[in-house]
Order: sequence, then structure tokens, then C-alpha cells
Amino acid sequence: MLKRHSDKGESEWEIYAWCVRDAMAKASGLKLCNRSIRERLLYENFMKGKVNQIEIDGKAFSANDNKVVEDPITETLL
Repeated sequence: MLKRHSDKGESEWEIYAWCVRDAMAKASGLKLCNRSIRERLLYENFMKGKVNQIEIDGKAFSANDNKVVEDPITETLL
């Protein structure tokens, strides 16, 4: 596994983590998300109402009276 997927990381734990993540996604049928943890936390805070606006991929989203002015594509953020 480590030799076969050596392009997936620099250290053994990174390659192993990639393989486990890939296997879990294939077994569950869920899509993989390659967003950074920072973007995910920003999105989570926005959805919880802790912040009123966020910017993702150069696109701004803001909430007004608990209504999202422009709805982001959530499936790519989770």
C-alpha cells in the first residue's frame, strides 16, 4: 500500500490516512471533500449563526434575519 500510493503523501502516516479515507468513502458512497478545515469551520460558524457573513471561493454570503441572502452549495463544503 505504501509503495503503491506513495504519490498520496510524503510520510507513511499521510499515505495510510489517504488510503483509509478513500476506502471509507468508497464503502459508504459519500463524496470526498477537499476543503480546508479553516473553510469548514467558517461555514459551520455561519450555519450556527455565530457570524453573519462568509466568503467562499471569492463569493460572499450573508444572513439577514436568519435568512441566507445567497445560498452556498453545501455538498461541496461538508
